[in-house]
Amino acid sequence: RENLEELISAVREFTDNPDTPDTLSAFLQEVSLLTDADSGGDFDDKVTLMTMHASKGLEYKAVFVTGLEEGLFPLSGAMQDPEELEEERRLFYVGSTRAERYLYLSYARSRYRYGEHQSGVRSRFLDELSSDLLQTEAGEPFSPKQDRFQRAGGKGSYTEMDPFYYRRPLGGAKGPSERGRTHNTKPVRRATPKAKPEGRRIVYDAEHTGELAPGMQVEHGTFGEGRIMAIEGNGAQAKAVVLFKEVGEKKLMLRFAHLQRIG
Repeated sequence: RENLEELISAVREFTDNPDTPDTLSAFLQEVSLLTDADSGGDFDDKVTLMTMHASKGLEYKAVFVTGLEEGLFPLSGAMQDPEELEEERRLFYVGSTRAERYLYLSYARSRYRYGEHQSGVRSRFLDELSSDLLQTEAGEPFSPKQDRFQRAGGKGSYTEMDPFYYRRPLGGAKGPSERGRTHNTKPVRRATPKAKPEGRRIVYDAEHTGELAPGMQVEHGTFGEGRIMAIEGNGAQAKAVVLFKEVGEKKLMLRFAHLQRIG
């Protein structure tokens, strides 16, 4: 049953993406995985997708380790068993040390799992890394305690998922999301509450989408400032067409967009 629910989640994500054609052949092409190990030959100018176990003994110029969320990496079952948790930690080390030059570490604030949308908590493995060795996507230093779900008492929790975690802005006072990398790139603009105290963040409400309207100036955590060109749909399917200054026109699901009104 879990496999069927994951399949439904994948289909739903695919059909919700306005940039992909809603055809069976396009979906099958999206999910088809052909690795270099399957086809043979060298690894130059190709992407190899594999499990942590399969990566042992191999090295690549750039490595992407994804899904670094509690319950996914480490797995939920391993979080309750010290020996299994240590095995997960060892696999994380194996995967990370496959990189010769560039290592990218990423996690999702929310994702479809088992047929439903779930918020997530960043993996403890990221917090165990030295912040001196990491930079965020915006080129800022990595803060191990940043964006951690806090209880009322102030202590972070690795065992509970905050149902509104994915609604909060990415990053703390400096505003970056955490994605480890080992080299500098052009900074990506991020929304920062301190930089724009006059801004009013729009929290999505399935029953009320009238707070946003065409012509409004808004800011997005990734795409920067823009103007709303149109509002499409309503309720959980409501979308905003936004013309951003730096990246052009984007169509965003309001429940995930976290737009901040600035004008």
